[in-house]
Amino acid sequence: MKIKQLLFLFLGASIFLFSCKKEDDVQSDSTSLTITTSAPTNISTRKASFQGEISFTGNNTVKVKEYGFVWSNTPNPTVAANKVVMGSGLTEITSPFMLFGSVTELAMNTTYYVRGYAIAENGTVSYSSDATFQTLGGNNWETLTNFPGKMDQWALGFSIGDKIYVGNGLANETSSSFTTKEWWSYSITTDTWTQKADFPGTNSSLATSFAIGNKGYIVTGGGDQTKACWEYSPDTDSWTKKSSFPGDDRIQAVSFVLNGKGYVCGGMIVNGANMLYDLWEFDPANATAGTDANGNPLGKWTQKKSAPIQSIQQAMSFTLGTKGYVLADKNNTLGGRPLMEYDPAQNNWTIKSAVLPVNYVNKGFAFGLSDKAYAGGLPNESSYGTFWEYTLQTDAWTQKTNVPFYTGDGWTTTYNGRGYCLMLADFYEYIP
Repeated sequence: MKIKQLLFLFLGASIFLFSCKKEDDVQSDSTSLTITTSAPTNISTRKASFQGEISFTGNNTVKVKEYGFVWSNTPNPTVAANKVVMGSGLTEITSPFMLFGSVTELAMNTTYYVRGYAIAENGTVSYSSDATFQTLGGNNWETLTNFPGKMDQWALGFSIGDKIYVGNGLANETSSSFTTKEWWSYSITTDTWTQKADFPGTNSSLATSFAIGNKGYIVTGGGDQTKACWEYSPDTDSWTKKSSFPGDDRIQAVSFVLNGKGYVCGGMIVNGANMLYDLWEFDPANATAGTDANGNPLGKWTQKKSAPIQSIQQAMSFTLGTKGYVLADKNNTLGGRPLMEYDPAQNNWTIKSAVLPVNYVNKGFAFGLSDKAYAGGLPNESSYGTFWEYTLQTDAWTQKTNVPFYTGDGWTTTYNGRGYCLMLADFYEYIP
């Protein structure tokens, strides 16, 4: 009997020791964790990429509840600060275990501190030493997520809220006579694209587009789009036809928005060589022409004073304050790109003294931010585009650093003091 009891105790102790040994192969304490963080890379005005490593000795695996990076503009950030969580939930990791992460929406020209971290099963937090980096200052271009759709030139679009909407244009997969109806939205906060409802019209190549309030508009263009005006609602992801454009059929018109009204100017007669320089105002709140399928006003078009320079085909436009601006195209008789200012209160144009001293081989691009405007394009076919800044108070152009990409017939918009430029599938953000 005693032998059996001794044997039972021996077997029980053996099982207990074996169990302890197997459990000890998975460490649940973080005291022996070593975490390192490398120098951050891909640093721009608002982004940075991180890399680090978790290592340990004496065990095959370690259990952790969470791991990633913490960052702040003060030294020694903790998990109470900003976090980039790379993994959560009880996880067994092996040594060495690599950490990768990135952050966006940083402040420009700011010093930051980042360090890797891991939270053990028992809640103990281990950190690496600080890695320090500084974001870039202004006058820089940020590379964003590429446009995923079919369009690769002559895009249309507008910004509404914190979203940018882009579509139509020439498709990148067939002949130059094929246009696409695809539309996409871009989230500025997440740097991601989402496909939206297709454009319901037929052919909208070389049209013009703008946003008024929380609606977007496409007007004029080639093919069957010559007089059509379409309104896009992000709230319902739907298109509605509005009052038709009453002017001549045209392509390559420019547009700007002032005081809740859209303005369409110039262009070239479809299937003709005649250039146009007339100006039309669109008031979406006017119900004189009736209501649309949703019971909303169809809007009203009113002709305004024509531009003083009769060369607005492949022109560029932007808004500064309460006035609209048009850069005449390269075929004008004054040289360079003369700048015209439209005042809706006076229904009058003024030719500014400053002339953009570049005749781009293509349309180029332009956008306005606060009291400054920016314009760029190709001075010749073999170089990246030049880039210029216009200061309203001094009525002067100043050359900036060349844009870091090929500037074909691109498209631009603005949001929250920054410019956005789509060239082919490449998408960029300009921070002044």
